[in-house]
Amino acid sequence: MRTPTSLRSISVACCFAAVAGLTACSSAPTVTPVFQDEAFASHRFDNILVVGVSADYTNRAQFERTLASGLRSKRIYAAAYHTVTPGSDAISREAIVRALDTNGFDAVLVTRILDQGQSVEVSQGSSTAKASTIGGGPLNLFRYDYEELNEPGGIDVNLNARLSSELFAAEEGAMIWSIQLETEGAENIGVLIDDISGRIIDAVEDAGYLAR
Repeated sequence: MRTPTSLRSISVACCFAAVAGLTACSSAPTVTPVFQDEAFASHRFDNILVVGVSADYTNRAQFERTLASGLRSKRIYAAAYHTVTPGSDAISREAIVRALDTNGFDAVLVTRILDQGQSVEVSQGSSTAKASTIGGGPLNLFRYDYEELNEPGGIDVNLNARLSSELFAAEEGAMIWSIQLETEGAENIGVLIDDISGRIIDAVEDAGYLAR
């Protein structure tokens, strides 16, 4: 079990790699509970700031929008960090505190990467001869143009990542809950973000932190 941390401990790290257009065998991310502060077991939140820690602004913004939208579908308010702070600003404790003070958020949900990697498998295509007629009747066997073709093989890319998602109570500034997620592949970065966001929302809801 991890010991509680505060908003002061939030650090910037690369979260989501820019990967697109690669096929893979996808499986749902697995979720492992890491920490839950029983002193906050009865707390319910209805105004959550979503932070995706990433050096890549495009992927961070996509993740934050997806997760915030999913939380709003649970009848609470949630906002993406990049929509309440200047997009070019680096993520920092000071910027998060300013966002809390300005917008009245009662919780912060921070997701960051712990480890990542990918494996690539290439299936080799076959070399075949393709005939196309260039004139003459069916008995004119030499009136063909044969071209050698390499049939395209396949490339399967399995994206693997281990992430942490942590919920902070804004008023106390303390981490009250955290999970780890492990992924084993997705068709592209959009699918990866959708899968991760869905699992985080389910876990937060199952823990009872979403106001009704």
